[in-house]
Parts: sequence; C-alpha cells; structure tokens
Amino acid sequence: MAGGKTDIVDCLLSQGLAPNYEHLLVATEADFEEAVKLILDYGTEVDNPGKGGDSALMIAAREGRNKILQFLIWNGADLERVGRDGHTALAFAVEMGNLEGVRILLQAGAKPEGSINKNDRLVVYAARQGMVEIVRHLLSAGAEVIQAAFAAAENGHVEVLQLLLESGLSADIKSDAGQSLLEAAREADHSAIVDLLQSLEPHGSPRVVYSVPSEDAIYPKTEDAVDQRPKFPMIQRHHQKMPHLGTKMPSHQVNHL
Repeated sequence: MAGGKTDIVDCLLSQGLAPNYEHLLVATEADFEEAVKLILDYGTEVDNPGKGGDSALMIAAREGRNKILQFLIWNGADLERVGRDGHTALAFAVEMGNLEGVRILLQAGAKPEGSINKNDRLVVYAARQGMVEIVRHLLSAGAEVIQAAFAAAENGHVEVLQLLLESGLSADIKSDAGQSLLEAAREADHSAIVDLLQSLEPHGSPRVVYSVPSEDAIYPKTEDAVDQRPKFPMIQRHHQKMPHLGTKMPSHQVNHL
C-alpha cells in the first residue's frame, strides 16, 4: 500500500485510481491507519462485499490493529459478520488473545456466544487456554460458564475456575455426562484444582469451622486449684399466704402491707 505513505495514496486516489476492498484489507493488516481512513473516505465499503470473505474488522481483530478496529466500528462495520472460517471478529480476537480487541468489540455490542472452529464457545476456548481477563470480559457480557468451568478444571487453570466460582457458579455442578468438577479435576490429575474444590462447601462457599471451648477448657481443674467458676447466690423468695377474697384482714397485717 505505497509503503504506507498517505500522500502517495491520496495522490493515486485523487487521479482516479479506484480503491477496492483488497486495498483496505492490505492497509489494515499492515496497520496503515491513515491509508485505511483515506480508502474509506474514497468510498470503499467498510464490510467485504464478497460473500463469506474476511472483513477488515476481522483482520484488525486478528492482527491486534486495535486503533483501526475502533475506527472501523465507528464507520459501521458489521460486528456479527462471519468469515471464511466461521469466525466473527470477536472470535478472532479471543483466539489470538487480543484482550484490548475483545474489550472494544464487546463494548460496541458484539455478542459473546460465538464459537471458534465451530466447536468451542468463546468463553470455553478462553478458559481452556487460561485467558483469565478475556474470560472476565466475556463473563461480564453474559457468556454461559458451566462448560468453561469444566474446561478450566480439566486444564488446571486455577485462576479461571476461581473467577467463575466467585461469579456465583456452584462448585457442585454436573456435566451433561453427570461428572462433577472435582471428578474432572481428579481425572486430569490437577491437584491444585482438587485442593480448591475441596476447600469449598457444596454451594461454593469457603468452609468455616467453628469450635466452642468446653467449660473445663475455660476453667481448668487441677488438684490444688480453686474452682474459678463464678458463684451466683441463690435468690431467697419469701412467700406470704394471701387471704381469701372476702376475708377481713387484721389491722396489724394491713399496716404491715
């Protein structure tokens, strides 16, 4: 793309060179921000007109060209468009670990339910790879997390699993096959995950053990020791028999009352 020299690009375009989408893809991949702006200014579509082809937005997400990514979004790029591999721009960003790209796309309204290689949900892929912060962003956007928890447990990613549990996920969930997280971690021989799960109550809360000391522990007994337990005097209650109703009370008793 003319070595990225925007003055040359501008000159060629002004002399009637018709820009095409391939020029936009090349400028995006090469991170030529000004060239991208010029090509769009001269009327090139922001989305690939070819059916099933990768868009500039996908290239920017995949290559980490995040300034261009933001610019393309501002110019109306389709967030949910699917490329040749069935990937959206967000899927490319997740797959490449482009955290900033993930954040930009989710803030723009990209849906977190996409998949990578038509198998893994985005959050499951990120959990399997131990991408804690990407999982955090997808979780905040409403991604479903049960399969992600099993991906983290099976691959030994303690921080990811801890994040999912702190979000409110129960530690005693079961997979479709009826396997628990603890069983999955044991099967994969990830002792750190096993320790984490065993430290939790069935509902995912930290186990707290309360002990109440016995009376003998508070007031220990020895042969020469004086009993230290507090003595409370008995309250003496004096009961006076009251006369039956209708009985005349002697005068000396009236004065006493």
